[in-house]
Amino acid sequence: MQYKNNRRDDYIAVVDFVFYHESKIKQAVRERRLDSGSHAGKMTAGRSGYISDPTAQTALHELTPIRYVYVNGRKIDHPEKWLYVIRATYEHLDELQRKVAKSRYRGENYQETCCKLCVSQSTYGRIMTDTRMYAAAVAAQFGLIEIVKNINNG
Repeated sequence: MQYKNNRRDDYIAVVDFVFYHESKIKQAVRERRLDSGSHAGKMTAGRSGYISDPTAQTALHELTPIRYVYVNGRKIDHPEKWLYVIRATYEHLDELQRKVAKSRYRGENYQETCCKLCVSQSTYGRIMTDTRMYAAAVAAQFGLIEIVKNINNG
């Protein structure tokens, strides 16, 4: 199956971007958590009033999902969910598939990977297609991407 990456919102291009920039997304999430500063001593509105307990305040801050980060000038919504998609995808793959996918997203040339892992070009392509499709399915399950857009039943 060939993918047409000519649309900016192509879900395969989004999946590839996130996998290629996994370490930058992790770093951006870490920095975002640290940039928020200490919440001890601050009072924040909770459901039933203000929370003045510094320990509870810090715990709530750490549990609150980060809405977005910027990586290479591109906004990544729900970065922690995307990191889960990456982790779940790699856990789903067997050892050979994981090695192929990780080498691809580290930027290694596919010929080098094929030689190093003793796989054919078609096997490499099939592994990458399966990896992308699984990742897209997990991302769709979390509402991170839409597979089909603008369906009109009228």
